[in-house]
Amino acid sequence: MAINLWALAIILTKLTLYISFASLIGGFFVIWLFATQARGAAPRSNPFALAQRLTFFLLIHSVLGLVSVTLFFLLQVGLINQNGLAGMFDWFMSSIVMQSAIGQGSVLKAAGFVGFGLAALALHYSLRYPQYSSFKLVSVFVLLLGVASACAGFAELGHIVSLGVVEQWLIAIHVLAIAMWVGAFYPLMLVSKTEPGATVHAFMKRFGDWGWLITVSLSVAGGYLLTQLLASPLELINTAYGALLLLKVLLVLCLLGLAALNKFRLVPALLAAGPMPLARSIKAEMGLAILILIITAILSTVTGPAHLM
Repeated sequence: MAINLWALAIILTKLTLYISFASLIGGFFVIWLFATQARGAAPRSNPFALAQRLTFFLLIHSVLGLVSVTLFFLLQVGLINQNGLAGMFDWFMSSIVMQSAIGQGSVLKAAGFVGFGLAALALHYSLRYPQYSSFKLVSVFVLLLGVASACAGFAELGHIVSLGVVEQWLIAIHVLAIAMWVGAFYPLMLVSKTEPGATVHAFMKRFGDWGWLITVSLSVAGGYLLTQLLASPLELINTAYGALLLLKVLLVLCLLGLAALNKFRLVPALLAAGPMPLARSIKAEMGLAILILIITAILSTVTGPAHLM
């Protein structure tokens, strides 16, 4: 697909969708880490203040993600219909697209975002009314359903759908791992700005321990998928898809470098140097993450592996 107005709109919609999904997964992950951090490990300004602030953030991205999925589906209908903006609302064509992988994937992702929104609401009420433990149970249950549905939706789209079931499971793991990592950057900034230094230090050490597990999952799944998407390593330099994929890998390596800097230098020095160096590093990570998501949106829209097209 050439980069025309339709392709540009689809890329922007996918980018918004990716950002919302990552923000939700990362946000829930940080809330869970913060809420389960040992109460005696470090002083905290308010054990639930951060979670309460983040629930609003989660609700915004639940709505934004649902809108993005809907718009993505309508753009696909309009692209196929080739009848201008009015073609996006052709119900006959919509019913046909709904039966395709695009339609099935969109329904699964939409259900996931609805689940995220309900989980965020249940979490809000569990924090506001801690005496009602059922709210917390509902939040966890609906969140797990939302994660499963959204990840299945991502596995239904793109070039992976042309491969086998194992590859589809791996793309779900890959998407979940990258979302837990890059989606946590903004919540981590909130932690660094709102909590005492000792709390931030203990929390970032705990996040770093989880970060390496996430990185291993991301690397193993991504590395295997790379071997399935490319017929030859030479495609990394002699095809447009390979060149973009190589750029994405290089940006991920830069992101890993910053993560290592945080874990081994900035976090240990946090109590002495204050939160500003760590906050600047997290902002740089956020910028790299957005570039990676932009490339991912382009890869899945404009180009693809030669042997799968």
